Amino acid sequence: MTVYAMSQPIVYMTFLAIDMPAWWATVLGFANPLLDQFLALHGAVGPAVVLLVPALLWITFRNKKPRRLSIFLMRLGSIAMLVATLMVIVSEDFFTDLQSFAIYETIYLLAYIFTYLFYMVGSVFGILGAAKP
Repeated sequence: MTVYAMSQPIVYMTFLAIDMPAWWATVLGFANPLLDQFLALHGAVGPAVVLLVPALLWITFRNKKPRRLSIFLMRLGSIAMLVATLMVIVSEDFFTDLQSFAIYETIYLLAYIFTYLFYMVGSVFGILGAAKP
């Protein structure tokens, strides 16, 4: 099946156009200036918010009880995401010369790959652990 699917032009997913409700435009029209004003406060607000997401994920997984291997893997994934995000922010905002080094890009892409790997393996172990009798 996989070989056949790779050799034949089969479309498994199709695009489904969904119209946005009229009230949603008023909500976005209200929120967009507030978000622009918040991000314009300081140049560090955007990167700080971006770094806050993996940090809060790590805190959430750190305080999860009971301690299991799946939770530990999710914590490792959030650490890898924090490192990768920090590397991107450093190379874009502070040291733009780092963007010319291919090894720097390879390292932060590898950190993102480890993020997804740890999240997938941790999720599988979590599902298997929840399904045991």
